[in-house]
Amino acid sequence: MNTLTVELAMPSEIAETFRNAIDPETSSNALHRSHIEIQHNDNLLIISIKAKDLTALRAALNTYLGWIKMCYTLLK
Repeated sequence: MNTLTVELAMPSEIAETFRNAIDPETSSNALHRSHIEIQHNDNLLIISIKAKDLTALRAALNTYLGWIKMCYTLLK
C-alpha cells in the first residue's frame, strides 16, 4: 500500500470550508483504487491518501489538489 499525507497551511476557517466542500467526495467510488481522508487542524488542511499503486496515488492527489484549487479560485 502506498501512502501520502499533504499538509496545506491556511487560515483555520478556510481550511474548514475546503474540508466541508471536498469531504463528500471521499465516499465516492470514482477513485476505487485509493482511500482519502481530509481533516483540518488549526491552520492546516490535511489530505491523507492510501492507494494500491503509485498511479492511483498520483491520480487521487491530482484530483484533490484540483478541487482545492477550484475552491480557492471561488473564494477569491
